[in-house]
Amino acid sequence: MKKRYPLDIIPEQESIYSIVGRMDTLIENFNRNQQYRALLPFLETYYIVTRAVAESGLDPHHFDDKPALDVLDIHFANLYFKPLLAFLEQGDKQKPWKTYFEHCLSPASRPFVQMMLGINSHINCDLPCALAEAGYKNKKDFLKINAILERTIPAIMNYLAFHEHDLLGAGGIVFKHFMTSEFHSIIVSWRLNAWKNAQKIKTERDRQKLISETEKAAKRIVKIFDNLYHLTNVQQVIPELHKLQVKI
Repeated sequence: MKKRYPLDIIPEQESIYSIVGRMDTLIENFNRNQQYRALLPFLETYYIVTRAVAESGLDPHHFDDKPALDVLDIHFANLYFKPLLAFLEQGDKQKPWKTYFEHCLSPASRPFVQMMLGINSHINCDLPCALAEAGYKNKKDFLKINAILERTIPAIMNYLAFHEHDLLGAGGIVFKHFMTSEFHSIIVSWRLNAWKNAQKIKTERDRQKLISETEKAAKRIVKIFDNLYHLTNVQQVIPELHKLQVKI
């Protein structure tokens, strides 16, 4: 019997291209099922970035060690796929994705916040765990992803504005330079912090602390954006997001 969701993977048997294909299938599925509409903003963002990384890897000179980066990306994706599958099939809300799933189920949930909560779970917790799990050490290639992220921001904002009709996505188009610069700097700072946290993960206790701190950050993100949508001033939220640092 064919599985409904292509998420139960064996990392050793995957490639970054098969991961992109699985995301594409998921997006089609969620677009047909309004029940899971709130899961699309983060998934689309993750898909856009992962596809851009895969395309950059087609240039044999872009990364120093593309096979090692692919292994990292597969482990990274699996840490999203596993809790997503548990949510879709059993309704489980596993940490560090618990607040994300709870917010996505809320009638008051907004696309930009859905995206930011997904990014928080995946970068602040899954990324350092994936780095430690894969034993990844190539910081030079890791940092090259930051430039790819910057190039994808306009596509992400376009999606939020035109497909999700999100106020902040539209702001990312109107105030393109501001949103690109600030959004990019926040995500880059989270990635750099993830690299540092990966070096500190030595025990299961360390990993559990990281999960707990990521959930605390998620609750803070919800509060920040609740205030933002009342103030309708994106510049008031940027300093608060810059302050968010998940540490172990």
